[in-house]
Amino acid sequence: MKLNIRKEAEQDIDQAFGWYWVNASHVANRFLDALDAVFALIVERPELFPIVYRDLHRATVRRFPFSVYYRVSDTDVTVVAVLHQHRADEIWHER
Repeated sequence: MKLNIRKEAEQDIDQAFGWYWVNASHVANRFLDALDAVFALIVERPELFPIVYRDLHRATVRRFPFSVYYRVSDTDVTVVAVLHQHRADEIWHER
């Protein structure tokens, strides 16, 4: 499976990393490592995580209050959002 990350999701990641970099710089790279780990798991077993709306799956990021929202096709996985769990309900369904 191929992993695609939509522009909006990349912006989500950049914003979260930026927040950690400014407020807890020692944690910023750990956040990226945790994202890489969940991306690898999503690619390896895309159906592992629950569908939360129509065809949209949600995977939580270990040790961080973030969720990855993604869609699965026959050939790839598309990440549509990476959102803080307290913001997620306001945003993910719009993407």
